[in-house]
Amino acid sequence: MKPFIYNTINDSSLITEMNLLLDNTDITESPYSYFGSRVPRVTSILKEMIHSDGLMNWANYIGRVKHMDHNKFSENSANIGTRVHDAIEKYVSTGYVETFSDVDNISDKYKMKNAFMSFKEWWDIISTHDIEVLMQEQPLVCKYYGGTLDMLLKIDGRIFLIDFKTSNHFSYKYHLQTAAYRRSLYTEYGITVDGILILKLNKEVVCFEEQVIDLTLIQNIQYINDCERFFMSLVYSYYNRFYIETRSKDIFGLRY
Repeated sequence: MKPFIYNTINDSSLITEMNLLLDNTDITESPYSYFGSRVPRVTSILKEMIHSDGLMNWANYIGRVKHMDHNKFSENSANIGTRVHDAIEKYVSTGYVETFSDVDNISDKYKMKNAFMSFKEWWDIISTHDIEVLMQEQPLVCKYYGGTLDMLLKIDGRIFLIDFKTSNHFSYKYHLQTAAYRRSLYTEYGITVDGILILKLNKEVVCFEEQVIDLTLIQNIQYINDCERFFMSLVYSYYNRFYIETRSKDIFGLRY
C-alpha cells in the first residue's frame, strides 16, 4: 500500500488574488472570523456558487406536491438537522439520550428521534473498536472560510473526519465540504486525516449508511485534492462576486 502523502492546494496566483479581495470585502453575515475578519461559511459558498436543475426541480416538487414554500421546508429540515447534531454531541459527551420532548410537531419529533437513534445504532457498533474522540462540533476557521466539523474520530489508530447528514441522498457537495475541512485541519492544526466518513442518518426509519473515502488509496487522495482545488476556485469566485456586487452598489446604486 502506498503511503499517505498530503498535498494541500496552494495555487499562488489564486491565493494572491484572494488576498487582495479579502482587503476589499466585509462578510458581515457569517459567525466565523479569522483574526478579527469575518469569513464566509463553507456551506454558504457551496449554496451560492453551485446551482443545479435538480434543485429547481426539488423546489417545484415541494411547491406542487407538498404545497409548501421551499424556503420554509429547507429551514425546517435544517432545524431538524441542528437538533439531531446537538443530541449527538450531548450523547457522545455525557451519554444522555435525547427524547425531543419539547418538540410539538409530531412529524418533526418522529424524524429527529429516528435520525438520532440511527446515530446511536452506528455509535454502538463503532464503539466496539478502539476509538478516541479528538474533536466534536469544532469550529474550523482559516483565512478564507469557516465551518463546523461534526467529529474528528480516531478509529483503531486512524484519524477520520466525520460528517453527519440527515438528508435523503449523498452528494458530491459533501466531498467539497469535507475537503475544505480537511484543508483547514491541516493548515490550522497540522492534522492529517487518514479518511473521510460521511454518515447518512435516516429520518424515516432507524438505519444509517456510511460513505467512506479511504485516504490511503492514491485515487482517493487525488479525488479529494481535486475537490479541494474546485472548492478553492469557488471561494475565489465567491469573493469576486461579493466584491463586484458591493462595488456596483457603491458606484451605480444597484440592488440585488
